[in-house]
Formats: sequence, C-alpha cells, structure tokens
Amino acid sequence: MRLEKNALLGDSYFTWRGVSTSRLESLSDIVFGFSITLLVVSLEVPHSFDELTRAFMQLPAFAFCFFILALFWFYNYQFHRRFGLQDNTTIVLTIVQLFLVLFYIYPLKFFFTWISETYMSPEVRTVEMAIEEVPAILILYGSGWTGVFLLFGLLYRNAYSKRALLELDSTEAEITRLCEIGFFCSSLVGLLSVLIAVVSLLLSITSLFSVAGFVYLLYGPISWYTDRRVKLLQQAASQSDYNLGDGI
Repeated sequence: MRLEKNALLGDSYFTWRGVSTSRLESLSDIVFGFSITLLVVSLEVPHSFDELTRAFMQLPAFAFCFFILALFWFYNYQFHRRFGLQDNTTIVLTIVQLFLVLFYIYPLKFFFTWISETYMSPEVRTVEMAIEEVPAILILYGSGWTGVFLLFGLLYRNAYSKRALLELDSTEAEITRLCEIGFFCSSLVGLLSVLIAVVSLLLSITSLFSVAGFVYLLYGPISWYTDRRVKLLQQAASQSDYNLGDGI
C-alpha cells in the first residue's frame, strides 16, 4: 500500500524528495537562526530586578515575532523537504526571500513591541511612535509580509511546473497547487493592509490604521481553508488506497 509515506513526519501522502539537507537549506536555517537572535529581548544580562522585570515585559512582543518567524521557517523547511529543488529559480527566489526576512525583522519587532507596550505595559517604554506614524510602520510590515508569502507562492509554482520531473502523483500535484494558491492569497492580505495604510497616510485618517491591522485576521481563514482542502485530498487518497487493498 502507498501510505502514510511521511505520517510520522506530519506530511502524509507526500513523498519527500529532499532526502538530505542542501547548502541552500542550510543557508536558510542560518538566516532564520540569525533573525531570531535579532529578536532576543536583550543580549545583556539584567543587573537589577527592575531590569529583569522590564525584560519580561517584552516577552509578549518576542512571542508574537517568534511565532511568525517560526511559521516562515516551517514553510521554508516543508518546501525543501517536499521537493529538494536546487535549480536556479529556486536558488534566486530563496535568496531574495531570506533577504526580505532579514529586512522584515526590524518593522516586525518594532511594531509588536509598540503594541505590547501600548496595551499590556504602558508604564514601560522602549520604543516611541506617534499615532500618525503607525500607517508608515504598517506599510513596512505589510510589504515584508506580502513579499515573503509571494515568494513562497512562486516557489510552489516553480515546483508545480516541474511536477513531471519530480514525478509528483496526482495527490501531490494537487497539494502543491493548493499551497501555491494559499500563499498567493496570504500575500494579498498583506497587500490589502498596505493599501489601506497608504490611504490612511495620504488622507491623514488615523482611524483606518486599525483596519489595516485587523486585515491580517484574514490569514486564519485562508490557512484553515487550504489545510482543509489538503486533508480532504489526503482522505480521498487514503480511501483509494484502502479500496485498492481490498481489491487485491
């Protein structure tokens, strides 16, 4: 029977072509690791209880940023495990994406630190930003989000175009296509946020920046729908294997 090809690895019904870690994947791990060090609350050990308290006040912002970086890393890891591609297109797209991740760190950390300090610990201030400056940081944040997810979509499109060379079966090809569409839709979430933030900035409508922030909640339904479709494909493939086994 064909399955649970990678069930223990959390990727059922998808044979991993990336059987070993390539230099491109190693570079990705290094960049993501370096990015996480840039998020560290403080490289200096606290010298007093007050300093320790202030450091812990930054944990919510660190947690949000760490989660987003971990999400990007997982998508990167999953792509390289699934396909093991090292063609020129994959190399260029991955390097550009890693550059964007490094750029994305600063607005990511700044934005979530500001949110955390504003709503969770207003007595502690490590970043200062006037309310009319919020749309500008949302534009930077949204640009990074849009770029990273757009490049994931392009990576999956490139893999789908090589489905015959990679010998993807029908289920794997359809999963690849669904992931491509899901990533493109996720990039549109960031683009929509950027457009709203630009309008807010140009027209000086500060109330719009909250809308630009809440737009990111759309990522949840997009991710859920994509995962749901993938699971339905896996269930159909499992049923097909079961019926095939009964027929033997």
